Amino acid sequence: MGSTMDIPEAIGIIQLLADGMDPQTKVAFAYDSPYQHPQIARALYVALQILARYVSEPLDERTDSVPQQDVQLTPSEEVAYKALKVWRTKKASEEGYPAYAVANNAALKQMIKFRAKTTDDLGKIKAFGDKRAQRYGHEILEILQAQQLGS
Repeated sequence: MGSTMDIPEAIGIIQLLADGMDPQTKVAFAYDSPYQHPQIARALYVALQILARYVSEPLDERTDSVPQQDVQLTPSEEVAYKALKVWRTKKASEEGYPAYAVANNAALKQMIKFRAKTTDDLGKIKAFGDKRAQRYGHEILEILQAQQLGS
């Protein structure tokens, strides 16, 4: 095994671990494996978020903290924001994740403010990305359309 590892390789390994799979065999870990423990999986998903941000930002824009753009919403946008937060809480509970692991508040506001119409639009939102857009995008877009913000 070499002494260096590139970031995409590291991301692939961490993703498999977070999904409860052995990176070498691609077989699910036993139920009693530490990698099947929810807190371990959550920690690995947080590490993936950080790595994804690291590779998506130019070197001169990287910081140690997650950038939070404070987006001001109109009253009708606030209604949509509350609807997205209710959906996020329910989805996080169903999946056993903290709410921020589904989508953070800044991402929810950006979805609304920038009138996301497609999963590709959602994938461009900072701290949300393509993977979550594919996983949750259709539900989010339904909420935005119901609030008449996605059209």
